[in-house]
Order: sequence, then structure tokens, then C-alpha cells
Amino acid sequence: MAISAGDPPAGGENLLAEQVPLRRETTRTGVDGCPKSPKKVASGTRARERRRTCGGNMLHTSPDIDTACRDITPWAQHEEKIALHVANMCERSFVARRPPTSEIHDFCDWWMENGGELDILLDVVHQTTSSLVRRTMVGTSRADAHDRAARAMADIVLADDIAATFHEGCARDRQQVVQNAQRGSHRNAVHRTAFSLPSVQRVDFCAISIDGPELDRARIPSLVELMVDSAAAVDLSSGRPRILATLADNTSSVATCEQVRTALGPATRISVEPITPKGWFRPFRDADRVMNLATALNIEPGVHRAADFPIEFAAAHTTVVREHLVAVLAPVMTKDNLRTTLLSLVHFKGNRTRAAEALAIHRSTIDYRLDCIKQITGYSPLTLAGLNMLSIALAVHTLTA
Repeated sequence: MAISAGDPPAGGENLLAEQVPLRRETTRTGVDGCPKSPKKVASGTRARERRRTCGGNMLHTSPDIDTACRDITPWAQHEEKIALHVANMCERSFVARRPPTSEIHDFCDWWMENGGELDILLDVVHQTTSSLVRRTMVGTSRADAHDRAARAMADIVLADDIAATFHEGCARDRQQVVQNAQRGSHRNAVHRTAFSLPSVQRVDFCAISIDGPELDRARIPSLVELMVDSAAAVDLSSGRPRILATLADNTSSVATCEQVRTALGPATRISVEPITPKGWFRPFRDADRVMNLATALNIEPGVHRAADFPIEFAAAHTTVVREHLVAVLAPVMTKDNLRTTLLSLVHFKGNRTRAAEALAIHRSTIDYRLDCIKQITGYSPLTLAGLNMLSIALAVHTLTA
């Protein structure tokens, strides 16, 4: 089902020129092994029952359980056609610069009615939009590298809109599908077997963020082009440099970023996150949050990932835990002397002597400050459990700031 995310076809020809139309000439008798179209069911099942064949462009379903069971193999044979149909809608969205909302929702109605899995559908959408974004990046000449970043960012905004439209269309029918499954609907039970295919989430793109005390921003585009991706989109317009590049997998992405970091200097920090069907902008946000966290906790400069901070991110994404930890730490973070003391103690893993030396204060002074932190938060920085809790609270405060 995968739609290649490689370079665009020569001559700018249509990515889906070989698409096989899904229309059937008859809706009464099946052809090519396809099941018959369903009969009209009870009224009140919304417009999707009237549009079950999605304007005639979808495969037909069968209301008969025995026929449906025999139709598993024909449905599996139409995988590629369904994937091409989805990819065609995505490409037309890029041409029009907006998704065809009504058509996508019609398709999602049909998809969910027949037991289609949302993750599989979003994976096809992501692979297609990745290919189209890559086409823009490759098609932009080296002389237009600055323009390449602007175009790439505009394309990923559109790609996110397309994915959101598919997600919204499927979410509309999710409750009805769950109810059908609970009632033992044969349509959902049988066709889920045909649609539950392995969803391969290749790491086509990575979001990269770079920071450092004396970062030479002018060198970044040439280094990225040489070491990472010759068609990478480098955004230096504001804040930290952001990069959209293709990398093979997580292991190679870390190794490649480490080479770039070495070339930029030992004090440079780089965060890298894979872009998956969950969204295009979320990895950029996560990369910035990881950078903020590594800087706040004074972690040794290197290549950082969200996977390096699983507990911290889990706590930040759990509402009850997040609200409690932020409230506990808030009074400490408003007092500069207590905040810097806690940061220094966390950095030196609880070693009070080294923390006091780094802050240029007396040992008794740091003991007094740590006692104040205990009185305010209820957690003692002098115990392993208390220091771990305060470290997580500090990380959550940084991630949600």
C-alpha cells in the first residue's frame, strides 16, 4: 500500500498516473469478484447510508453474512486501488492548496462503515503527503534554499490540514462503528480482517532543532546540505534554527546529527524527532521542548530526543500529575535563589558540596535553601525520592512553560 516518498517522476508527471478507477458499472450484480451493493436500510442512519458507495467511486458492501465472508479475498485484492484513491485525493489537495473536505468525509464514511482502521488510513495519507512535500524540496534549486524552507513549511501546514480532515471525517462515524461492533455487525467484523494490514511508519522526515552559546548560524545550511540532506529545508528566520530533512531511521539520525554537532562545536545541542502520521508540527514542538529541558537541567551537550526523557514527557502529558507538580513547584520557581539552588543540585545529582561550589555559596547557605524548598514543596531534596520528584516537577514545569 505504500506510496513512494522518493523523488518526483521525471517531467513532472502525475504521481498517481497509473491510478485504477474504483467505479463499478453495475450496482446490482458484482463484477470481478466484488460484492453486491447493499440495500437501503432503515431511515435515520444519516446521509452516509445514501452515499454508501461514495458517489459510485467505492467498492460495494454486501448485507449478507455468507457473501461477506466469501468476499474477504476480493476486498484484499483492492487494497492498492483504495490506497491510490486516497493518494489521489491528497495530491489534488496539494494542487488546489486545500483539502476537498466533502469528498474526504464521504470516503471516511465509507471507510469506517466497512471496518477500516484509522491508523492505516492516516499512514497512507502521511506517506503520500511526505512524497509531495519531498517533491517540492527536491524541485527547488540550491540557489533558492531560503525559499525552499518557506515552501516546505507551507506544504507541511497543508499536509497537517489534510490529515486533520481525514481524522475528522473518521471521528464522525467512530461512535456508530463501535455501536455496530457491540451489536455484532457482520460488516465491521468481516471487513476489519481485510483492512487490518501492517501499518509501516517509515521515518521519512525528521524535525531538527539546534542551539548553542556561540552558534555559527551561517554555517548550518552548508553543513546540513553536506552531512544530512542535500535538499533539506533550513529555517533561520527566527529563534532556534529548524530543519526538515529526510533520514533513514532513528539510529542514523542520531549519528548524523552528532557529526553536525561536532562540526559546530562541543557546546552545541541538537534535538531530533521523527515525523510520523501523528502530525508534522508536533515533532518540531517536541524538539524545542527537549532542547528547553536539556538546557534547564544543564544536561551535558549532545544529541537529545524525547525518548531520552520518557518519565518527564509522560508526566507532562498526564493532566492530574502535571497540574499537581506545577502547583507544587511554582512558589520555588518564583524565587531566584531557590530556583538556581534546585537546578544546581539536580545537575550535580544531589551532591550538595559541588552545587554550593558552583553557586559560590557556603555549605550552610545551601542547606538553609534546601530546607526552605522542603518546607514549600513537601519534598526533601536531601532524599533520593524527594530529589527525583523535584527533578520531574522541574522537567514538567519546563515542558509546559
